[in-house]
Amino acid sequence: MVETIVQQLQAVGLSGYEAKAYASLVQAGQPLNGYEVAKRSGVPRSTVYEVLAKLVSRSAAYELANDGGAVEYVPLSPTMLLSRLRLQMDDAVTALESSFQALSSPSQARLTHTLTGRDGLLGRCQDVVMSATTDVFVSVWPEELADLRPVLRRAVVSGVDVSVLCFGEIGERIGYCYEHEFSSPDVVLDNVGCKLMVVAADRDIVMQLLMRRTSDDEAIQEYWRTASELMRLRSDHGEPAEHLRRMIKARERR
Repeated sequence: MVETIVQQLQAVGLSGYEAKAYASLVQAGQPLNGYEVAKRSGVPRSTVYEVLAKLVSRSAAYELANDGGAVEYVPLSPTMLLSRLRLQMDDAVTALESSFQALSSPSQARLTHTLTGRDGLLGRCQDVVMSATTDVFVSVWPEELADLRPVLRRAVVSGVDVSVLCFGEIGERIGYCYEHEFSSPDVVLDNVGCKLMVVAADRDIVMQLLMRRTSDDEAIQEYWRTASELMRLRSDHGEPAEHLRRMIKARERR
């Protein structure tokens, strides 16, 4: 567990030695001198006081004078440290947003990108989910859904409307979930030859819901006007929704 915490602290900006020293202070539950920190953490004695000084400069630890006048160290509580790191990260991201907006060069957007390997694909999908502000639609297989579940859960918490269409069993449900009904996962895989995954602001689940109910024109019109599932998905925006509205209006004028 301590090793995991050390790795996670490094991920948010502490050096390896700083992370080890801080973890040892938290685990001790009492003030420690430099020698004790070095012994418990594995930080070399030759550098432990330099490392502790850096923690103090970060306000991640504090110096105390014991009864004999020797210096000992206590950590900032993990809860307060995490709050401070989160605030610092938010401030840094906000500053970056302002800086990027000030750049004069227009963005050269590419319509297609080449991604190598499963990790690269999942990483890009996570980027799309985390950048969503209103809604996100995911067409996915159970194995990849398991990897995307943490960021999808975070998106739901932040108020993003999440819809998932899964080729197989969904498991833990996040947002609005639908299992693909018209072909089994094995048949889809045989026909396509690979697992396709879509993460986008899209309205493809609208057609899934329409096909589920009926192909009759009058019933489609009624379903389009009244179905709560469909109203949530179309939200009166998006090109597919606009296209269907135009089609319905054209039939009503006949």
